[in-house]
Amino acid sequence: MRRLASIILSAALLAACGKLHQSSQSGKSGATDDPWHGGMTVADDTALPPCDDAHAGDLVYVKSTKSFKTCDTGQWAVIDLKGDKGDKGDAGETSEFTQAFALYKTYKGSVFRATLQCTPITPYPSGCPLPSQQTQPSNPTVYLGSAFLCGPNQVCTNTHVTSCPKYQNSACFTFGSLSLQALAPSSDSVDTGTGETPPFFTTNDATPIKYSKLKDLALVTVTTAPAGATALPLSTKAATDVVQEFSAIMSLSFPLGFEDLYADVGHINLPKIGECDTDGGVSGYGCPRDRYDFSTSNDTDHGSSGSPLFDVASGTVVGVTTAGTEGENANYTWAIDASSFSELK
Repeated sequence: MRRLASIILSAALLAACGKLHQSSQSGKSGATDDPWHGGMTVADDTALPPCDDAHAGDLVYVKSTKSFKTCDTGQWAVIDLKGDKGDKGDAGETSEFTQAFALYKTYKGSVFRATLQCTPITPYPSGCPLPSQQTQPSNPTVYLGSAFLCGPNQVCTNTHVTSCPKYQNSACFTFGSLSLQALAPSSDSVDTGTGETPPFFTTNDATPIKYSKLKDLALVTVTTAPAGATALPLSTKAATDVVQEFSAIMSLSFPLGFEDLYADVGHINLPKIGECDTDGGVSGYGCPRDRYDFSTSNDTDHGSSGSPLFDVASGTVVGVTTAGTEGENANYTWAIDASSFSELK
């Protein structure tokens, strides 16, 4: 604003001192019909006309000194049309969008689409219903989720993303395979244009997977990480000890098995985080403390499970998306503290 004010001030001075005309005339003038009145440009001070009553108030630009002079009380005086120097101005806080976009560009190659293949037990136990399919109704034994690189050759996700479902504590399926896909090079998608990127890691048994005894968390040891992938920095503290009220939270995931990586910025539900202590809470959707640690307003759908939740301000992962609400207008994402992965490392 100060810079704009300086421009306005300069315009006001020009108006007060007369119009500034450009002229090809240089050197001393021998003109007798007063070509000077109203102002002009001269090469140097020797080309200035007499400062008399006829030129009082005239404005002249002197090229040699790059200065303006005006005829005032018999003398050509230098005047400053720049006005006061403006403040440098505050850089201000970087917008949440700018910060989130920077995180996205840095870590997008470290978030993966997880595909779990389950094999029905043969003979299929009676009383085992087919699971509701998350993303591919034609194949109810395939489950899609999200995961992310969180250490050297270590991938973090949820237990339920890497293990076949049980019904009423009864096993109906066995582990078939787990595959992890990274984005195509220089892309925001696993779609290469001619097909999907091949998995950078596949296992036909659960041996490389560690499961938390307390939380819905799993750690997968992979043989190699995708080229260019950077391990996401995990918070060593509970989210509620790190973030502020209504802190911006960014999720990166593959909801509904999308080929494109989906980024969403929401906010942590502070100070409403207390609703995690109940089964009710706001709108009747609770956040039971024995299963989840906090909730956010990020969009969540099937396939989002296992995705990282960044505290945008600090750039650290404070949680992992674990569940959401069905049919909720203001969507809730239920999360587990990323610090809980320390149990598995």
